[in-house]
Amino acid sequence: TNSLEYSAATEDNILGDAANWNGFILGDVTNAVDFEGTIAIRGNLSANGLTVNSVANNVYHENTDDITLLVGGDININGSGSVWGSTATSNETVTNYQLSNVTESEQTTQGKYLVVDSTQYFADAEKTLKDANKAIGSKEANANYTNNGYGSYNFEGNSSEKELVYTVTENDFYNYNMNFNIDDDQTVVVNLVSDEDIKEL
Repeated sequence: TNSLEYSAATEDNILGDAANWNGFILGDVTNAVDFEGTIAIRGNLSANGLTVNSVANNVYHENTDDITLLVGGDININGSGSVWGSTATSNETVTNYQLSNVTESEQTTQGKYLVVDSTQYFADAEKTLKDANKAIGSKEANANYTNNGYGSYNFEGNSSEKELVYTVTENDFYNYNMNFNIDDDQTVVVNLVSDEDIKEL
């Protein structure tokens, strides 16, 4: 069984390899319906039918060949669906996998999947992401946003700053329609904070 290696964080990329995924989940995912891009899940995945990476057609995770769905635990999908790219799991036998891999390969087409050892990969990811969370979470907000209601937000730009940091409370955020007025060379950080203390796992 091949082992995946996690690309470490750098000065320019404090997330390391996680930055190459659209979503990186350290726990389980239940009742999933659709992932617009690539997704890595450390725990188990359950769904009633599933589509993965359809929006980013022909764009694959460069550091794990063409893997676009990575699951460290069990897969239980009661239904059909499609994956643009390959599926990989650490389990040689999963509960239920019927997805068709649109990107044909001998190992992943027609309900098949790759078997890889991702244990150390996710362990390295957890440490890297927790370190990054502390670094990002400590940044002071230097830009403002407006809640327009109905799940719509305008994030105001500031040409004098190279990095724009916004702080949004959980009670003020309940949707994902975010409009950013920023320059091409600016970096955006949005810290979503809780009104209550969050216990570290």
